[in-house]
Formats: sequence, structure tokens, C-alpha cells
Amino acid sequence: MANLADVIADAETTLTPGSASNLVLTYLRTMEARDLDAAKAMQAPDFHMVFPGDCHFDSLEGLIAYGKGRQGTALKVFDRFDETADAADGTVVYAWGTLYGKKIDMKTTYEGIRFVDRFVVQGGKFVSQNVWNDMGEHGFGPGDRPIPPNPPARGDETATGAASKLVLKYLRTMEARDLDTARAMLGSGFYTVFMGGHRFTTPEELVAFQKGRSQNSWKAFQRFDEIDAGDGTVVFCFGTLQGEKPDGTPYQNVRYVDRFTLRDGKIVDQMVWNDMAEHGFARTRV
Repeated sequence: MANLADVIADAETTLTPGSASNLVLTYLRTMEARDLDAAKAMQAPDFHMVFPGDCHFDSLEGLIAYGKGRQGTALKVFDRFDETADAADGTVVYAWGTLYGKKIDMKTTYEGIRFVDRFVVQGGKFVSQNVWNDMGEHGFGPGDRPIPPNPPARGDETATGAASKLVLKYLRTMEARDLDTARAMLGSGFYTVFMGGHRFTTPEELVAFQKGRSQNSWKAFQRFDEIDAGDGTVVFCFGTLQGEKPDGTPYQNVRYVDRFTLRDGKIVDQMVWNDMAEHGFARTRV
């Protein structure tokens, strides 16, 4: 595995002491060091975690057992921390970047695997952590985890802010394959990065990529988090995917999260993580 000093990103060095983002960094580094007592002291009594494959944990011991089935070691290098100012249920922090480490054999190294974590902080304690990453796309894990039943009803549109409403409109427009209307919502230099590190610059490229994995897909939204940032407005939305596999077999309740940046009323980038590779869909690593 690369040394931390060799791969550390600037995002980690610019955090404000005492901020929720800095607390997230401290917690994640504490977990990497396997100092479980110190990590538990940072959690609220009802702390709950959801990891790729819709794997739920209430204890760190359960989480570590899950991790041992996927990799030998893991180190997070952060591209960015996005922190809300006034979420109703606490302070929300998204930390995202890339994973480095060793595979289960403790000899083979891996690097550059995309991830994003979402934390909710209340009273200086963590109440939840949701994790998405591309490890399944790169061959980690069994790749055949069962999909939860009982898909949500379509039409739960929870976007309230102007930027979130534009993101919602864009995603519904893409689902309808109205590519001309979708293109008009995009800013100059737009790009999107999908699972496995695939990068696209046009709606047509994205549609062609998705044809190899699913069809008639749509998103049920659990939450929109809108964040004012120095380089624009950031919108995260997460929930579940529904649709059909290429052979027509229906699927539902596959977790996803998208991150958008908007400037001057236009979408300038989109990053996507989901659990499709965890549930038997084609793995698409670059």
C-alpha cells in the first residue's frame, strides 16, 4: 500500500479544527487504526451504518467482519469534504475520494477506487454513516448480494431548494430520454463520472453505457442535500434504483448516491456511485 504521505490530498489539510468535517476525518483515521474504543466514544447510542450491498451494522465489530471479506487493509484519501450548514436532522458531511490498500491476500495492492461516505452529526456525535464505493465494480466482494424487497412508490419528490429542483428535473428528463432538454441544463465543460471511473461528456455517451447494465431505470429519492460551496452549489441526492436488467428481469431497491455541482443555473458535473455491482450487475471497472 502507498504511504499516506505519498497519496494524501489537500482536502485533509484545509479542514477547520472543531468542524464536523474535521470530526469525520478524525473518526475515519481512528477506524483505520482499529482503535475501536476511541471510535465508539464518538458515536451516538443509536449509531447505525449502511455499507455497499445494503449491509446494515450497529456495531463496529460487525463492520470489521464485513470488511475482512472484501479487503486486507484500506486507506481513504480525500478529494473533498462537503458539509451542510443547517440540515434539520443535524450536520451532514459528505467525504469522498479514493481508496488504497491491500487485498485479502495482504500482498496484492489496489488503489484509486472511488468512494463517498455520508455522516450525520448531532451534538458532536455520529448518528449515522452511509457508504457507497466502486469496490464491487473492481471485483471485491461476492457480487451476488440479495436485493431488498418492497420497492418504494414512485413520485416521492423531496427536492426543495432551487438547485435540488433542477437536479431532480434533469434526472427525470434523462429517465425519459429527452436528451435535447437534458443537454440544455448542462454548463460548458460538463462531465460525469460513473461507477468504475467511467467518464462521459454527453448524455448520449451515458445512455450508451447504461444500456449494457439496465433499462427503463428510475430513481426513488430518499434525500436531497444542498450545499453552498466556493465553487458553486453542490447537490447530493440518494435513494434507490428501480428498473429492468438487459434481459427484462425487474430489479428494485439498489442503493445509489449522486453528487452534482451547479453554477449560474447550469449543471457542470455529476458523480455517481451505486450498488449495482454488489447485486450481480455487470462489473465495469476502467
